[in-house]
Amino acid sequence: MCRVIYKKVALPNGEEIGYREREGGKDAIIFVHGNLVSSKYWGKFMQRFPENFKLYAVDLRGAGISSYNKPIETMRDFSEDIWLFSQEMNIKEFILVGWSMGGVISMQLAADHPDAVKKLILVSSPSCKGIPFTKKDEEGKMIPGEYWKTKEEVFNDKVQVLPLVYALRSGNREIMKNIWDSAVFNYKKPEESYYKELIEDIFTVRNYPDCAWATQIFNISYLHNGVVMGTGEVDNLKMPVLLLWGEHDVIVKKEYSEETAKEIGENAHVVVIENAAHSVFIDNEQQTLKVMLDFIEK
Repeated sequence: MCRVIYKKVALPNGEEIGYREREGGKDAIIFVHGNLVSSKYWGKFMQRFPENFKLYAVDLRGAGISSYNKPIETMRDFSEDIWLFSQEMNIKEFILVGWSMGGVISMQLAADHPDAVKKLILVSSPSCKGIPFTKKDEEGKMIPGEYWKTKEEVFNDKVQVLPLVYALRSGNREIMKNIWDSAVFNYKKPEESYYKELIEDIFTVRNYPDCAWATQIFNISYLHNGVVMGTGEVDNLKMPVLLLWGEHDVIVKKEYSEETAKEIGENAHVVVIENAAHSVFIDNEQQTLKVMLDFIEK
């Protein structure tokens, strides 16, 4: 089994990025984690890849051991960190894998630097037009078709944002585990000691709720998402694109992957991972790995 080393690199923008590096061949793959976690979530899955791949899993700014010197405003802030990371590591071309919010970040990076991204894998990702937070009434019920328009409104969302902010700031592991039980690992729970490590990892995060606002204003489609008009940058995604969705996912809908694939065109296709929810690479490691490798190697 190849070694995985966990260390940091300084970026020219003043941030330090933590990353896990697995020894291997010349073909580079960069893994991008999702919201409220770090690269730790990719750790075990990385070890399953054949040794001919050189693997990197980055900690986003404000997660894991990365710095958070300047708070992020947009998904491009995250994606440019990863781009700068690739330049510092002298990675000229790479396959990019983004999970959940990491899928959004990966789409932005691939749209901005399409010549560097050989293939793009979006795992349990929101749509290319984003998934803005819906307005709630005084009872906390969602108001269909209406969305928060300001950062202050998003930060004060009593249903989707404030409970997470409270759990993070108070260090309440029980609340966070209850949320993870119902949303992330709703179908299958990891082994107990490993699950504790994953819950503990959440409390390395310092970029929330800033990333909630960045999610609110992300849109690279040609459509209006209720908050902002799309930029049309989806047209830059000319590389082969694989979208994975877990059949028991309660965080993102299958239609988000289908919508993104339709916007991208014939070079994108969707695969449903069975017996898995939001974290397909943990819930059903075997099928997820096979589907990814089939896509990468063809």
